[in-house]
Amino acid sequence: MAIPSSINSVQLLPADRSESVPTKPFAPHPPTPGRYGNSEAYERYMGRWSRLLAQKFLGFIALESVNSVLDVGAGTGALTTVLAKDTDIPRIVGIDPIEAFVHAARRDSGDRRLRFDVGHAGDLPYPDDAFDATLAQLSFHHFPDPDAALRQMQRVTRSGGLVAACDWDAGPSMELFYVLWDTLAEIYPPALDAKNLRSYAGPGRLQNHWRAAGLKHIEETALVVPLAFADFDDFWTPFVGSPSSVLVQLARLSPALRRNFRAALKKRLLSGKNEGPFTLHARAWAVRGTVP
Repeated sequence: MAIPSSINSVQLLPADRSESVPTKPFAPHPPTPGRYGNSEAYERYMGRWSRLLAQKFLGFIALESVNSVLDVGAGTGALTTVLAKDTDIPRIVGIDPIEAFVHAARRDSGDRRLRFDVGHAGDLPYPDDAFDATLAQLSFHHFPDPDAALRQMQRVTRSGGLVAACDWDAGPSMELFYVLWDTLAEIYPPALDAKNLRSYAGPGRLQNHWRAAGLKHIEETALVVPLAFADFDDFWTPFVGSPSSVLVQLARLSPALRRNFRAALKKRLLSGKNEGPFTLHARAWAVRGTVP
């Protein structure tokens, strides 16, 4: 479904106008991993997108003659799960700084080839040349020092091995983010001051990091993931329990504005219909390179 560039204004009911001012000013996004402590909520919100993206990501990087893979920023195990399901790679390791995510990944893992560790991308607890491929899906933008993390990813990968990553697009092609932020800004225009997608990827952004690190045979591509929703509740229920930064800002608004946000979002996603299925698309940028 094509998402309209704007929605019809949703008028506040007269009785609600006294509540139309937020009770607190807009705040900066809480630091990672503060918003990401609930593994179940994150999995419901982003897990299904992540697994679809993982399939396309693995198709792009085309792992060959690989016996060991490290997933940096593995989260709840979306990429590692797809790796275990779709390949016969004998050793698959995931690492993440959020203990709740690692515990969830360990709990849900039924494949003996999988292992999950707690640790940070900037100081990977593995020896040099320990893996044939090191990957990062939807985590590179979270690294406090991306270049230091990339040096670590390169260090633990053998010569000739693969280092690859993918991150969501920062532009309008990432419909999941834009439909939320644009609807919030329609209801309360100051929300635009809090919108910040700059940490995500764009054309050439990941590629530039890979070039600066001295990796070879670098390729970059865009990956588009469609996700069909059965109805509005199929979208709304995971969202309201998610770590979305839109919710952080929405929580600071009055009850009236929150109700209007929900109504406007439903109207936008369903193109004015009362109910029914719809599809959103998300674009990510992926890069791959080999260690000299």
